[in-house]
Amino acid sequence: MTSDGQPISRLGSYATISSVCLALIAFILGLLWDFKRKKTTGLEVHLARAAAAGTVPTSLLLIYCAFDPSVLPHLTGLNVPIAAAGMALLYISLRGVFK
Repeated sequence: MTSDGQPISRLGSYATISSVCLALIAFILGLLWDFKRKKTTGLEVHLARAAAAGTVPTSLLLIYCAFDPSVLPHLTGLNVPIAAAGMALLYISLRGVFK
């Protein structure tokens, strides 16, 4: 339970909602930026920016879980971000070994 009596699992829903909002904002701002500059950027660039912006709340939540690991089991839907963190760590490790 959090200090206000709400279950810890609410953090996961907040992370999901804020992730979607940030992804949409990044996508729309990218389109507006292109319109202002009179430039056409491919859809894949806009989607990559949206995906990157959408991962910010989840990454902050995972960093918080490093300080309070008891929260992690109460969160759902973190399989992909945890796997991505593992892949990033593996990539860094292998680059260090084979460099």
